[in-house]
Amino acid sequence: MKRSTFFMVMDSNLREVRCLHNNASNEDHFLCDWCQSIRDYNPPSDWVVPLEPHEHEAALRMFGGPSLPSRKRWDLLGASLMNSPDVEWARLPDEQDPIAELPCSEEEFKHLAENLTYGSSLSKKQESILNEGIRFHDGTSFRVMGDTLYLDDTILPSKLSLPSLLKVLADRNVRRGWDLPQLILALASIAPIKSQHHHEFYRWQRRRGGASGFRPMVAMLTWISTKVTIDGQKNSADNRPTSWSAWANDTQDATGNIPPERVPESWIQALANRPPGLFEHCPQPWMERWKNQTEDMFHAETSHWPIQSNSKQFSFRIRTKAGKTRLVQLPDRPILWAFFCSAALSPIASETGKLLLALQYNWTHSYLETSPPAPELIRSMEFCHDILNGLDGRVYMEKARVLVIGKLGHFYEINVGHGQHGAPYHIRHLLRVNSRQNQNICIHSGRHPNRLPLGDTMASTVLSMYNDTRAAKEIDSLASILLQVSPIGFPVKLTDAWAGMVNPEAILELQASTKQQYGGWFRVDEDFEEYDDEEGPFGGMGRMVQRHRRARHIMANQSLQRDVSPLFAEAVAEGESLPHDALVEQWRSAVPDYTPAGLHRSRRRMDAHYNHAMLRRFMRQQGRNRYHLVGDARDGERRWRETFARVWDGLLALPLGSHFRIPSVDGGALTFDHIQLQITIRNLQERGFFRQVATLLGYVYEREEEGELVFLRRDHPRPNARLRLTELLERFQRDAMPRGMPPRWWAYSNPQGAPDELGAIPWRLEEDLRDQPVRQTDAVFLDPPFINHDE
Repeated sequence: MKRSTFFMVMDSNLREVRCLHNNASNEDHFLCDWCQSIRDYNPPSDWVVPLEPHEHEAALRMFGGPSLPSRKRWDLLGASLMNSPDVEWARLPDEQDPIAELPCSEEEFKHLAENLTYGSSLSKKQESILNEGIRFHDGTSFRVMGDTLYLDDTILPSKLSLPSLLKVLADRNVRRGWDLPQLILALASIAPIKSQHHHEFYRWQRRRGGASGFRPMVAMLTWISTKVTIDGQKNSADNRPTSWSAWANDTQDATGNIPPERVPESWIQALANRPPGLFEHCPQPWMERWKNQTEDMFHAETSHWPIQSNSKQFSFRIRTKAGKTRLVQLPDRPILWAFFCSAALSPIASETGKLLLALQYNWTHSYLETSPPAPELIRSMEFCHDILNGLDGRVYMEKARVLVIGKLGHFYEINVGHGQHGAPYHIRHLLRVNSRQNQNICIHSGRHPNRLPLGDTMASTVLSMYNDTRAAKEIDSLASILLQVSPIGFPVKLTDAWAGMVNPEAILELQASTKQQYGGWFRVDEDFEEYDDEEGPFGGMGRMVQRHRRARHIMANQSLQRDVSPLFAEAVAEGESLPHDALVEQWRSAVPDYTPAGLHRSRRRMDAHYNHAMLRRFMRQQGRNRYHLVGDARDGERRWRETFARVWDGLLALPLGSHFRIPSVDGGALTFDHIQLQITIRNLQERGFFRQVATLLGYVYEREEEGELVFLRRDHPRPNARLRLTELLERFQRDAMPRGMPPRWWAYSNPQGAPDELGAIPWRLEEDLRDQPVRQTDAVFLDPPFINHDE
């Protein structure tokens, strides 16, 4: 035990740390966690893909490895996919030709495709051919109007490479046996640019490297929404798929309005509240994987969507040897298109999702090509241990972290990681041991790349924190902390007894470094001198500036709401040295085990605060109209397409002479005679909507009774009820402006005459759908608001 005037701390015993690179120890093989973290650290790159070796090997076997020529790699990959479910979903039986009718002859169409391939301008006749479109085997038509692509008059969610598409369409041998309408829809969904509800948010997420987990989900939701719109034009009698599109819209909207770390949780909520029949009627392989997705604990970082389309070709995004990103041309082969579409639409945590990551990661540079530590890195780790061994009892090492006590008693925790401003380390100023109030600080300007070996950098960082009062001369953020925030265990305002526990030499050094002679947490009330208006360092403003600074210091400390340690208070009362040894032992017990993945997790934790701030900036309507867990039929677009459509069906089912009631105040329940369906009316807009609907279906206002407006069914629906409903829903939909959504009236059944008596009531009209609000922070393990029923 060491005792000094101001500190009572245990010996750090850094010389006894067992490590191959610690010259003070006799270890020949063992590597300490501190040096292991230095070895494991990789500078931030566009790629973080934590896959297992067998997952990398599976991808390498599929294309033969990066040493083969590019064409040979693509050939091997295509051959390995011959009977894969990720390809079979896009095949037609009996090698059927997918094109039923061309707007011109085969030769003219080939000539058009060649002109686009070689970049030649199209003639007016050729443009007219594209405008007229191609009719496929299932009746779907594909048209091009300017820069916009259509499937059955539905705008595709992204621009595709028209030369590549037409090259395949024009070659009968290449296109035979492939369901090209489904392939075109999938290709347009795996990098959507038009249907994203929060394009600014996703662009920012891509720049921050945190959108990799979003992309497959966004692609799948875009695929559902676009597919429902296309299919609805063929079969408008089937109302069920409209709720699928609404669910996709609401889920994408909800996940764009929350912090990124909560997206997996929200996705599990959305799956629990999915509409009936969604996965049962979508046999594609990626839908089966999403159906079985119960958790997402896999995190990866890639720079962008795996497939990119431009005006010339489709490209595959891969990792370079330097850890950056580049694009390689994706061959115009339907078998490859089918596989990459299925993989890009699958969860990133699924086997196929990881296979796609492994293909991107190993295409030009194998994961096996690693090298031993460079000699300069080994020397830097030895140098770091030598520096640590030369420091006295204010530096401690536990696993992969180092604790430094500054000259005034401030605690700093240091470890290797992706820090702020590009620093290869994290520094946390401890306000409490093992507390979320601990502050990340940065002493790295980020203006120049650090070319020193990491061991030298970590030794310099420890020395800076060890001599914090001197380092404050060059680091403004550190100077601000030392002046405004009292050390751990100290009170907000000092008394005479506490003032005696502060090292006066360190205070003088701090004041000399910062040229700050007035204020500071270490000043007791009597130490603050009052300046006359004409005196002091600030001239006539001296007194006001001094008071403002003093108030700011006090508020900065008070905002921390820290309690004085009883051990510290007892030591001060008895005139003993401050017992920092107890805090050191508490810190040692709280240090987590070191894992290489922790380098990446720490980066996500650091970004979480930035994520939340940016979300508040871009998503000012966060949580709007959210009463239940994500995807619930009582919220968002599903509310209009499913919940309100049930009310419409309930009103149609009641015989003449029946009543239904609308609450006259917000928050009341709309109820019926004979059927149990109930929903909450939230605002005047919804109340007015149902009053107009009631009039269309033959109901008349009868009376007001106990806060309810009672309506009587006296007649059959009006002859123009369907047309008026369409106009009414279009007006409300236009006000809400959900992008890319099909018309709401698709979800409402055609009105029939009022029945003479009540018939069989379907289960959809027997549920209680009143609001049961939940907190936004509720866990995902809550029971779903209601049970899914498969129809």
